[in-house]
Amino acid sequence: MKFDVFDANKNFVTGEYFENFTDLYKPSRKVELVPKFKYDDLFLKIDYGISVYRPYHDGEDFLIQHLSPTLMEQCGLTNEDDVRGCLFSEVFPLYTKNNFLEFLREAYKKQTSLNFELYGYTDDGVFFKHYIYDVVGTEDAAFILAKDDTDFLMLKDQENRLFENSPYGLAIFQDGKLVRVNTKFQKLLNIPFDYLKVDKLEIKDIPLVPTKLTKEELIENYQKILNNELLKDHDVMSYTNYKGEHFWFDCVASLTNYEDNKAVQITLLDITESKDAQDEAFRIQKSLKLVESNSKFSIVNYNKNTGFIVTDEFFKILETEPFDLRKDIDKFYQLIDNQSKWDMINHLNYMVENQIEDDNFQFEIDINGKVKHLMFYSKIIDYGEDGSASDYVGYLMDITESVEREQKLAEADKDKAVLLKEIHHRVKNNLQIILSLISLDERFNKQDYEMILDSTKSRIKSMALIHQKTYESDSLSNINVRSFMEDYCLSILNLYNLEDDINLIYNIDEFLELPLDIMTPLSLILNEFVTNSIKYAFSNSEDDKNIILSMDTVGDMVNFTIEDNGVGLPEDLDVYNSPSLGLTIINSLTNQINGEFSKIDCEGAGFKLKFPANFES
Repeated sequence: MKFDVFDANKNFVTGEYFENFTDLYKPSRKVELVPKFKYDDLFLKIDYGISVYRPYHDGEDFLIQHLSPTLMEQCGLTNEDDVRGCLFSEVFPLYTKNNFLEFLREAYKKQTSLNFELYGYTDDGVFFKHYIYDVVGTEDAAFILAKDDTDFLMLKDQENRLFENSPYGLAIFQDGKLVRVNTKFQKLLNIPFDYLKVDKLEIKDIPLVPTKLTKEELIENYQKILNNELLKDHDVMSYTNYKGEHFWFDCVASLTNYEDNKAVQITLLDITESKDAQDEAFRIQKSLKLVESNSKFSIVNYNKNTGFIVTDEFFKILETEPFDLRKDIDKFYQLIDNQSKWDMINHLNYMVENQIEDDNFQFEIDINGKVKHLMFYSKIIDYGEDGSASDYVGYLMDITESVEREQKLAEADKDKAVLLKEIHHRVKNNLQIILSLISLDERFNKQDYEMILDSTKSRIKSMALIHQKTYESDSLSNINVRSFMEDYCLSILNLYNLEDDINLIYNIDEFLELPLDIMTPLSLILNEFVTNSIKYAFSNSEDDKNIILSMDTVGDMVNFTIEDNGVGLPEDLDVYNSPSLGLTIINSLTNQINGEFSKIDCEGAGFKLKFPANFES
């Protein structure tokens, strides 16, 4: 066996091997008659084991006056009289080698107190004992106060092993930072362990995305847990690794103790498989939570078995408190006038009875005396066993502002009224494009509704920004190319939390404008290019990550190139006959604007698009 001694600063002092505990004691002569310590009976009632020693030869050695019951037992002593009056150095040779005598001398001569710890190990290195010692010196005596801390340390060691070997990913949040993680946590996120070991790592630096809250709100909840204002926080987190693989985690945060201070323990459970296995309607409902709130736009799902499921924006459009459409559809009908109600019912019935794949219609409703103009698009996404349509996804859009703007401008300027009418027409056409792309997504990504929704979200952002730029333009028909591409590419990086990781470089004249008819398909082409680079180009790169967009005009033709410095394209890639969904979409949109599409030689992946500047649909 072995005893190791450490000082108060956890520095190793000395270590000594011994065969068994009886080696700690050596029978010895009595040097001097020492009376029994008068507080013996009191010491027996104190948790600390207290031993008393009288100085001998000016404190160079010490006479034993009283030994704690624990020390007596360890040494195999039954009678204190056998050692009272004996010298410490002779009775306890092993403790003398372990610097106990030096501690007694220093505490007595300086009349101070010292602290040290003793760890005991078996021959095969297994920890089995831990004592905490306080040595106190006075004018006429020295005291050793010993506390057996073995059970506590073993419990702590057991807790450490349970933490490290947990089947769950565990992390400790304290003082605004992650101070500890286990190996499972690191493996779940596939992040270098050295990165997660940094004791200054903040929650915002961990690439987990909460579905219910922002990261700022999440941190606030963690602080509430520390303040006993909140029992726990429970959320579903999403995570996309550097390979573009998407995962879901059940995340629970609860109060714990770390290093004798309150902390928050974060527990991660990988629920990716179970989440993917949930029924279709439920998955759609959860996935829609990821779509950014837009009071003008709502996604609607209708299943003939479960009824309607809508995003919260549906009720914002109707200016009412949320309610369960599946249980109270009549409440919805009460919010709209009778004519609108029957127009809607008749249209939906017509779609169901005739198995219309996708369709749209526009209607008006009166809400608190205010007329709202709404547009509804729907598409069949699944059929029942009997072959009839069973599941629809649709989009409800508040177009009131667009219609009212159209009406006001019509009163002031007939030419602008015509242009706005054209824009309104294009809104319908563009959303029809979205539905068509959903159909393509469905064909290429069977049953992967989360991927379909993520792609749809990005494309809708493109459409929304196109129309925003149109309304901001004086002409209402042309869009500033550079301004649009800067705003849109930044929004894509923000979507993937990569705004600080990828450099966007623009070689585009700041005054260059293109017609709306060109910019709409061009924006969707841009979306496919940029998202493809983000997902696949830089998976193994540690250098600067660049995406370069260039555009110039030669006569009536426009040359648009996009390049990255990533891993590049397969040498045998045929851009015109590829099974890739992205290239299929790009080729189709290129044909719409009478353009030509080709790949170019560059450091990474590069494409060139050539099209007429004055394209007419």
